[in-house]
Amino acid sequence: MNGIGFWTRLWWWITRSLGHMVAAGLAVVVVLAGIGFAIYRLAQPPSLSCGSPGVSRPTPESRQCVGVTDGRYDFSASLRPIDRLIEAENDRVGTGPGVATLAVLLPMTGTDTPIAVHSLEGAYTAQYRANHLSSEAPKVRLLIANPGSASQYWSPVVRKLRAMTGAPDNLRAVTGISVSTKNTRDEVRWLTHHGVPVVSSTTTAEDIANPGDGDTLFPGLARMAPDNEDAARALGHVSRIDPKRALVVEDTRTDDDYITSLKAVFHNLAKDAPYQPFQYISPRNVTADGATENQFAQEAPNICQEAPRYIFFAGRHVQLRQFLNELGKRCATGTFTVIGGADARRVLNDTKLDRDVFRANRITLEYPAMATPMAWEGSALDQTGEYVAGYRAFQDAMRKAFPAGRVPTAAELADGEAMLSHDAVWTAHQALATLIGVERDPSGHLPSTGDLATEWRQLRGGSRIEGASGWICLDNGGNPWNKAVSIVRLDQTGPHFQQLAWPEGRAPGATCSA
Repeated sequence: MNGIGFWTRLWWWITRSLGHMVAAGLAVVVVLAGIGFAIYRLAQPPSLSCGSPGVSRPTPESRQCVGVTDGRYDFSASLRPIDRLIEAENDRVGTGPGVATLAVLLPMTGTDTPIAVHSLEGAYTAQYRANHLSSEAPKVRLLIANPGSASQYWSPVVRKLRAMTGAPDNLRAVTGISVSTKNTRDEVRWLTHHGVPVVSSTTTAEDIANPGDGDTLFPGLARMAPDNEDAARALGHVSRIDPKRALVVEDTRTDDDYITSLKAVFHNLAKDAPYQPFQYISPRNVTADGATENQFAQEAPNICQEAPRYIFFAGRHVQLRQFLNELGKRCATGTFTVIGGADARRVLNDTKLDRDVFRANRITLEYPAMATPMAWEGSALDQTGEYVAGYRAFQDAMRKAFPAGRVPTAAELADGEAMLSHDAVWTAHQALATLIGVERDPSGHLPSTGDLATEWRQLRGGSRIEGASGWICLDNGGNPWNKAVSIVRLDQTGPHFQQLAWPEGRAPGATCSA
């Protein structure tokens, strides 16, 4: 072997060995980097982002997103059409002088979604009306706030809303508010005690309200719907119910303000009833079916045997639907009029209701609706003609606000959610417009949240709100005084308007003041 061959072989051996060592080293580095990255990822908290500012998952395990959006984020696919309309209108008005932000705070996910759709349709109608059909300032920007199913994650959401009361958002009031539960009571208390006015559209429990002589419990709260006691008073003026032929069916839960309030009202109406109340236990999540149906299946034959003519049902609409199904299935004879509270209106959109229970009208459902278009149309105008202007303005705004072919139908309006949501947003706008008119500030300066919180008590008499749901005349506690209650009957042919009734026994006069 010559010298050149030796050195060539040596160089080859060295480079080959070095290549193996480098490759092995790189492999070790890659493995170590992978282990390090895995450890880093495990040490990092999981992302809670839902891909949109202001919206996130409340916990790593949660499958729902909560928070506040201007319409750019869809909390549910079924909200997408109305979200796009709100987003476009918000983009058009922008923020700045002369633009007031109002929020709709409602559960937007789970079984609450159909209600949310109708509520946002009504709120958007009021926004469009304020921005396009009214010459009064301010323009309205609308936010959508989701506190989660049953409002269980209300706390971070209301804090976010309060932080938006300053520029550039200039949030002035929160509207909407869900069914009357402890969660909603807590969120209303927090908002009103932190300086944010609230206009509740559908709460009916007496303990989410101020006494008529002041607003010390929830300062700055206004309500659009009559409470359970007022609805019962209105029903009592027109009802022919014989309490000696009545039975109360009631939920045993004590954490739902609507149910506890309704139980007290129905016990009073049925105080001479010969039967002890039938009690049932609803699931923790009152919007879920649970095992309640089995309880009704066992008790329905006993109710059939006792044969009450009237059944007062003090519970939520899911359990009401289950009760109606079992009563119809297990009672071959007898005639029953089931009387529910305002939440009974949601049975109209419940696809699990067996419509055959109303066959031959042996079983009918009656309830005091907080709002229904049937009260202001057709033959009902003989009774309500003087008060129909507000509903017609709502109808006109809705036809102009929605694209052709997408205007909500009469069936979609039947539950009253859109009408009351419209009234809440419109009331907030009108109160702001009144304050701006009094201040006569040409700079576009918005009234403060504190000024708005004390303005509700001025909305009476000539300053009343002619809402889609009837005249809204607020007392010193922000409650609707002598608000119209529509008595609705659901039978085999569908819902029927029976008549209007008022807590005071007669319609309000022009002064419309408590």
